[in-house]
Amino acid sequence: MLSSEDTIAAVSSGPGYAGKTIIRLSGPDAFDVADAITAPEVSIRKEVSIQQVFIDVDDDLQLEANLYKFPSPHSYTGDDIIEIHICAAADVIERIIEKLLSCRCRSAGPGEFTYRAYINGKMDLSQAEAVAEIVTSSNGYQLDAAENLLAGSLSGKVSQIRSDILELLSLLEAGMDFSGEDIEFISRKESLDRAGKISVELSELLAGAVSFEEVIEASAVGIAGVPNAGKSSLLNALLGIEASIVSPQPSATRDVLKHIFRLDKCCCVLFDCAGVKLSSLGLLDELANVAAITALNSAAIVLFCVDVTRGDFTEELSVLERIKPKQIIFVATKTDLISAGGLQMRIKGLNKIFGSKFSPVSSRTGNGLAEISEIIQQKIITAGSGGGESGGHIAITHRHRQSVSQAIENITFAGEKLNENNDEIAAIFLRAAIENLRTIEAENIDEQILDSIFSRFCIGK
Repeated sequence: MLSSEDTIAAVSSGPGYAGKTIIRLSGPDAFDVADAITAPEVSIRKEVSIQQVFIDVDDDLQLEANLYKFPSPHSYTGDDIIEIHICAAADVIERIIEKLLSCRCRSAGPGEFTYRAYINGKMDLSQAEAVAEIVTSSNGYQLDAAENLLAGSLSGKVSQIRSDILELLSLLEAGMDFSGEDIEFISRKESLDRAGKISVELSELLAGAVSFEEVIEASAVGIAGVPNAGKSSLLNALLGIEASIVSPQPSATRDVLKHIFRLDKCCCVLFDCAGVKLSSLGLLDELANVAAITALNSAAIVLFCVDVTRGDFTEELSVLERIKPKQIIFVATKTDLISAGGLQMRIKGLNKIFGSKFSPVSSRTGNGLAEISEIIQQKIITAGSGGGESGGHIAITHRHRQSVSQAIENITFAGEKLNENNDEIAAIFLRAAIENLRTIEAENIDEQILDSIFSRFCIGK
């Protein structure tokens, strides 16, 4: 990791941020560096304030800017921070950065501002990781969970559980120290009950957490069915564009057509493919069949379309046996071709034939599209968070999950040894569990792990 004694600079705003660029400086010389590039008649006072200045881009160009000043320790990093808020073209910003780097300042590395906040005690490691998750969040669902992580929800829960383990360990060790005396610090039953309760709390923490490694990539949602089941029409209706060819002629779609489908709280990759046939009519049909089945079996969710106007569903039932996605949503299509009374009876019939609940939809009128979209969203959210929506959930990374899983394993082993009256070995496993959880809050964490974590950040954060 780079030296924390240097003054660093980088653009910290994204492209096109309200027409403004934010250049961030942090370090012991931040105020002096800012003073060096501003008009000479302006003095940069070291105080928490916003100061209007003119930046000397070069001999012939001065631009108005606002300096947001945060002296140490009252800043994001804990060091002196200056933020230059300026409206300028990209090449002008590059020239300002070059000028900064010539004044006792170097370019910030990935995540270096947040790394300084961590080493200066402004946030723990799980909160620092939350910054990266907030930056990469592609939807409100992820953002809510990342904000819970940044607020310290994970650290608070882990700290409480770690205290419970430490208390149990203390009572066990006290009992071992006074084993020759007629003193019982904790009964066998109570120690087992406590170990079991801790294990349950850790398991619930994992079950209710949002895994960013799973939901940061958009889930694949496929549309399946026999030829001419209304798949392409449904794709177009959900996307709101003519993305796929719609034709009364069967097998109009040959290839797998993919499009980003943006929902209220998340997004997915929605794809249409050839209708699955039971008997091939030629090489093209066979290739289309293979492509369709492969794509559908890899999908997180499949919308299985059934034309509600058909009278025989033998072909659909056979196709259903050939695809094995993780989750299926059954959709009754072309419902606008059936009267309201007749539709209700047909939906009941489909529910009975397929043994699943069908959602009626009309791509022509739009009826049922909102309901289908909501079902897709809920299934994506449930799959990503282990159940339920993100309200109250915490975003956890693979590192967090691994630490908690190892702690559960060690608590389980401790419980087994307690049951065998082997308190000394149980104490060893309890200590191991405490160490597992300590890495989440990052006490004495290995520098290689820090390098790995902060290398995922973008420059300027």
